[in-house]
Amino acid sequence: MGKLCRCHLLSVRGGAGHSVFKDHLFLRCLRARRSHVRVIESNRKISEDYSEMNNERLVADVLTALSIAEAGSMNKAAKALNISQPSLTRVVALLERTLGGRLFERGAKGVRLTELGGEVMEHARAIRAHAMRLQRSVAAGRREPNVHFHFAAAPVVPLAACSLAILDLMAQMPSVRIHVAVGQPAEVIELLRKGDVEMAMLPLGEAAQHEFSCELLYYDAMAIYGRAGHPLTTARRVDIGQLGQQKWVLDFPGSLVRMRIEELFTGQGAGPPQIALEADDVALRRALVIHSDHLSAFQVHHVYNDLRAGLIAKVPYRWSQEISAVGLLRLLPHTDVSRCLLQAFQHRFREAGMQMTLDAEATFAASPADRGRGGRRRTGLTQRRTSHDVDS
Repeated sequence: MGKLCRCHLLSVRGGAGHSVFKDHLFLRCLRARRSHVRVIESNRKISEDYSEMNNERLVADVLTALSIAEAGSMNKAAKALNISQPSLTRVVALLERTLGGRLFERGAKGVRLTELGGEVMEHARAIRAHAMRLQRSVAAGRREPNVHFHFAAAPVVPLAACSLAILDLMAQMPSVRIHVAVGQPAEVIELLRKGDVEMAMLPLGEAAQHEFSCELLYYDAMAIYGRAGHPLTTARRVDIGQLGQQKWVLDFPGSLVRMRIEELFTGQGAGPPQIALEADDVALRRALVIHSDHLSAFQVHHVYNDLRAGLIAKVPYRWSQEISAVGLLRLLPHTDVSRCLLQAFQHRFREAGMQMTLDAEATFAASPADRGRGGRRRTGLTQRRTSHDVDS
C-alpha cells in the first residue's frame, strides 16, 4: 500500500496531465493507510490493557472460568453464558497467561481442572459467595431491618438437635431470620459451593475437608440400644457373652447394621446373634426395641429424640468400628450469627451426650480411595483454615 501511495503522489506532482481517477485513488489509499495506523494503535492499547489486567476484569474472568468448571465443557459454558466459544476460549487463554499456568486440561469428554485450576476455583467460589451474601443483605435491608442467615443440613444429622440450636440462636439474636434447607449431602455441598447457603452441617468427607473450612461437632458412631430399664442398659459393663444371650431386631442381610453386628460377634469368636425379628425400617426397629426386651443397633442421629425422651438407652458395650465425623462447613469467614449458631450446636450436642471426642478403639471412616491404597487415616479431624478463614 505504501508503494502505491508514493507512486500516485509522484504522478500528481509530475504534471498537469493527471486524471480525476488518479486523485480519487490516491485519496482512498491515503485514508486507508491512516485507518490502518489507527487500528494498529488501538490493538496495541488493547494488548497493554490485557497485560495489566485490572481487578474488575480479573474477577469477571475468574467467575467465567468457574462457570466452565461447573459446566464441564467449553461448549456448555458458552451456551449458558450466551457467548461464542471462541470468545470464551480467549478469556481462558488470557486468564491462564495472567495467572502463569493452565487452568484446564481439555479432552474429548470436556475439561478437567488442573491443580492450579482447583486453587483458583476455591477463590472463585468464595468471591461468588461474598457477592451473594452482599446481594441478600442489600435486598433484605430494603424490605426489613432483620439479618438473614441461610443454613443447610443433611438428613443424616440429628435434625431435632439442629432445631433446638436454631431456637437458641433466635432467642439470643431476635433480629435474625434463619432460612433452613435440608437435602442429601451432595445437594448440600452444591448449595454451599454456589453460595446459596452460608453454612452447612453434614458428614465431613475428605473432599469437604480440603474444599471448605470445617468445625467438628461430633462423631456419629453406631451403638447398641435397648429399652429404658433393660437389664443390660443399667449394667456397668457388658461382654459379648451377655449380648449373645439376648434376642435382636436387625435389618435384612447385607445392610450396614446387620453386617456390623455380625462382624462384632464373629470377631469376638462368638456364635451368630439370635435374630428374632427383621425390619428394614429404622422407625419400626426403634418401636420394637422400646416395647420389648430385644436389642438393636442404631447410629446416634436415629435415636436422638428417643434418648432425650428417656424411651431408649445405650448398652455399655464398646467395639472397634468405623465412625463418621459430623461438622459444619463454610466457605466464608465467620459472622456473629454463624459463630453463635456454632456455639448453640456444640451446647445442644454436648447436652444430649453425643460423642464429642474420638475413642481410641474407633477407626475414623476412611474414604474408598484411602482404603483401596491400604492406608489408614489418622484418628481425628484436622480443621483446615483457608486463606478466606479470617474473621471479618
